[in-house]
Amino acid sequence: MIENEFYWDSPPIKLQVEDQSAEIENLFILSPPKVPLHKLITAEATIHSYKPGKKYKIAFWQNSPSGYEKIGESDTDTFQSNEEKSYTIEFSPSEPGIHEIHAYLYENDKLLSRDYERVITKD
Repeated sequence: MIENEFYWDSPPIKLQVEDQSAEIENLFILSPPKVPLHKLITAEATIHSYKPGKKYKIAFWQNSPSGYEKIGESDTDTFQSNEEKSYTIEFSPSEPGIHEIHAYLYENDKLLSRDYERVITKD
């Protein structure tokens, strides 16, 4: 380790630091870990809401070998307390390599939660 270098390793458990209204419970890519190029892939994010009467926005981004781009965004339905709902996005990678799909959950402009998953595309 380099002197004066800052390093942070997140614990394997989720920590709730403040009174959070919701979080992304999990994000899954519904395909094998290696998929053919140009194949339609579905990713599913499950949101867990802790407070009733809330609506959120979920944004999906793709980090591909050539760059980072938004691939979808959706406003959620109104949640009840301790309710879970899943939201999906379909995308089709156009280049081979490792692709990361990121999901960001917002309440108004406040980022509440994020998660990511990887998939490999091949020719």
